[in-house]
Amino acid sequence: FNAEMVPPSSPLTAPDPVADLVASMPSAYPQIFERRDIAEHAHIVYARGNRRAHAAEWRQLPGGTVIVCVVADDVPGLLSLVSAAFVAHHLDVTSAQIFCRPTPRGVEAIDFFWLKRARPSRLPQHIDRAELSSVANMLDELVGEEAQARTLAVKELERVAPELPVRPRVFYDTRALRRGEVILNVVTPDRPGVLLAITLSFVHQKLEVVASEVRTDQGVASDRFTLRDADGGPLSANRLAEIQRQIIAALKTEPTPGSGGPVTPPE
Repeated sequence: FNAEMVPPSSPLTAPDPVADLVASMPSAYPQIFERRDIAEHAHIVYARGNRRAHAAEWRQLPGGTVIVCVVADDVPGLLSLVSAAFVAHHLDVTSAQIFCRPTPRGVEAIDFFWLKRARPSRLPQHIDRAELSSVANMLDELVGEEAQARTLAVKELERVAPELPVRPRVFYDTRALRRGEVILNVVTPDRPGVLLAITLSFVHQKLEVVASEVRTDQGVASDRFTLRDADGGPLSANRLAEIQRQIIAALKTEPTPGSGGPVTPPE
């Protein structure tokens, strides 16, 4: 181990790397993960080095699911770039935990994705570390080349976005709206590219994802996004309604009855 190669901001330079990482993360993080988990995360975070983005396996689960930790500069549209890299490798996101923390080099995203092999695919069900290394290399390039990244993302979306057989439900958390937060819920049949379609729409609408919860159960994706305007301005009622319409359009369907307004949850 060469201490001279450890960046000053690395958690491994602290007396307690676990405490250092916890102190820099949102309060929800240590409530979700145990100390042993956080110690493993610290090694992945350090392994990023000076790269703009890094991805590594954290856990292998039964049934071919792997939990991947992505550590990257929190650039605009990051979640869409991550989604594009996964889609390009025939990987499907079944769940996710998204975090950001301040560092001396800027805001850093530390995100966890539960991945499985997208179907149909000729690739093996098992997701190996060489493949995740390829994902990491692609992410590093995408984060550094925004225009190129968006072009690739759009191509991947067009390739994997067939018409959905069932209409999605897109609605806001009304309680959150009353307290000044914008939380959008998207419930839609799952298929490869769903997360990419949604996050690309956010990019095109100049929205930032502050937090998100992504999960899939029995073929249904239930995603929840906390949003804000990229320019820092307020989101008007008309803008909220337009966000809904754009998400529905991105998923190639029409709004369901009762979900056309910006604050109306589905029946």
